[in-house]
Amino acid sequence: MPNLKNGEPISQEQLEREINNVPLINQINQITHWHNFTVKTYGAYLENLKDSMAEEHRDVKALCDDFMEQRTRNFCLIMHMSNFEEISYLICKSESVQIKQTVNSISRFSEGWKKRTGKNDLGLKAWSILTDAEKVRNCILHACARVELVKKKDKPALKDIIRRESLSVNSGRVEVTIDYLNKIKDSIFELLYTFE
Repeated sequence: MPNLKNGEPISQEQLEREINNVPLINQINQITHWHNFTVKTYGAYLENLKDSMAEEHRDVKALCDDFMEQRTRNFCLIMHMSNFEEISYLICKSESVQIKQTVNSISRFSEGWKKRTGKNDLGLKAWSILTDAEKVRNCILHACARVELVKKKDKPALKDIIRRESLSVNSGRVEVTIDYLNKIKDSIFELLYTFE
């Protein structure tokens, strides 16, 4: 009996990859659920403040309205990219590919992804989106999201990504959008489902 996916035959190798993807996809979805739960919880907290408390805690309310939602999106981006690094490590391990120790970016995992996807050139749009997202992640982690604190050599590429992805910069800090988070998540899924 052949292996089927959505009524179509798939190889044993594809079936094994599908099965191995299940826990990875679960992790990606948990990050998204965490984000949505956190934003909803903060919103419910603010809605439930009594009028008398709202005046007394106006500063806290203003902080939560803007600051916490934005920080939650930033944390979610960091979590997606950290999760992608873990997935990439596991891909290299499963494909018996040596990880480049001299490279600090996600490009150190490119050979594993090339072998996994069957693409000799990782000119895949998903890969490009994730290498760009790594630059945004680095800005958030290493420069507290402040574009002007990014190393001079890295700043032009970051500003280009901000422009292309329609990310805003508020008070000098890059702001991640829901659309951008979804684009990152979808890119990880796309790589996981790209086969020879």
